[in-house]
Amino acid sequence: MKATITILFIFIFTLLNVKLRLNSEGLACLNTWNKRFVIFDNGKVIQQDYNPAQQYWVGHNYLAFIDYMRSLRVWSNGHAREVWRGACDVVSDDSMLVWHIAGALRCWKNDLIYKVADNATFYRINEGTIVYFDQTLRQLMLWYNGQTTLLDQNPVEMPFISLSLSHNTVAWLTPQYQLNLYLNGQFQSFSFFDPNLQFQTASGMCLINNPNSNTLELITTENIATLDPQPAKWWKTSYQQIVYLNHQNDLISFDVGNNTLLRVGTQQPQILRFGNIGFFFEKNQQIFYFSGQNESLVIDYIPTAFYHFNNTFIYRNNANQLEVWQNYQNYKTNIHPSAKVDFQTNVIIVTEGNHHNFWYKNISYEIE
Repeated sequence: MKATITILFIFIFTLLNVKLRLNSEGLACLNTWNKRFVIFDNGKVIQQDYNPAQQYWVGHNYLAFIDYMRSLRVWSNGHAREVWRGACDVVSDDSMLVWHIAGALRCWKNDLIYKVADNATFYRINEGTIVYFDQTLRQLMLWYNGQTTLLDQNPVEMPFISLSLSHNTVAWLTPQYQLNLYLNGQFQSFSFFDPNLQFQTASGMCLINNPNSNTLELITTENIATLDPQPAKWWKTSYQQIVYLNHQNDLISFDVGNNTLLRVGTQQPQILRFGNIGFFFEKNQQIFYFSGQNESLVIDYIPTAFYHFNNTFIYRNNANQLEVWQNYQNYKTNIHPSAKVDFQTNVIIVTEGNHHNFWYKNISYEIE
């Protein structure tokens, strides 16, 4: 039984009225054996090019690929659009594509193209947000949904020694050991004088092992809450989901909506994978799914091979067959154990010799 742990003092945390994570699914692509590039989009098989893609990336709501003409294209809402032509370095996020060429930083998000910076020497992306250092202006900047915010500037050196980035949220430790926070449009700053300060952001929040009080704290735009009277031993976050291991080896999930801490295990899990509204994790050599304060058994052993996407968990069972756990139901696929498989979003790409097909929601879609 899960134990509910009371937060040491109550704080008010107002959730943003936004949809943090896109819940799109059913997207996949591949180069076929006869060198065609094929896209799968929610039950539709599209012969995109009769030449193979040189590279491709799959997000939650888009596909991106470099075609045979070195054109960078994005597939979204049923069509492909050229966003850049020529060589570039590409990085993909779940909801955003970023490319960097000769210092210039550009991105695609929600069918719009943005020029983010002219001379970015450092950049990092996560959860639809970009942090970059403008070499010309010597400024640390944040980009989110077309808006740019000045975070810090230093004419001599890089203005941070460590950094954590989440959805519209960033925390960075300066060379003067000052922890600066940008949480959904609000700035906060704390001095700890600890070069090894441990901190981790989530959307609109920041976890910190406070070296002054020797406690685990959660900083939000509203308040600072002590989550545990001792520092955390391990943590992991995704958007507004937080899981950590306390000093007593209790695995704790913080329920943001109800401001409660729930004990879900008694050790650091070998496996923990976040979905859009919950997470899969290992406990006592079994795999569970935790969401909405409820825990469900997925499989009573740890599979040798597995994949997950949102609330879908795909694994090879002891008979080497692929099984799927989805929406609290478990079923076996009819994919032959010897077939080569790949996974993109919640689609299985099946290859047997020169034959390819897409497996989606227990239906096989042939490539003609």
